[in-house]
Amino acid sequence: MKGFRCRLNDVSPFVEDGTYPFTRRLFIAICRDGTPDETAGIAYVNMLLSKEDQKLVEKAGYVPLR
Repeated sequence: MKGFRCRLNDVSPFVEDGTYPFTRRLFIAICRDGTPDETAGIAYVNMLLSKEDQKLVEKAGYVPLR
């Protein structure tokens, strides 16, 4: 299987070129209806994509989006 020739902690090149076989997806749906739930959903997404949270994602062993 492509991607398994790397050390466990050094998978970045394989993730970037798409050959690393494992992924986890997180989908967040926001209902755009002007309610407080919409505001909270947007704030949640912004928090997840913040510099601080992306560092936590990387620290947990996942590949940050930003």
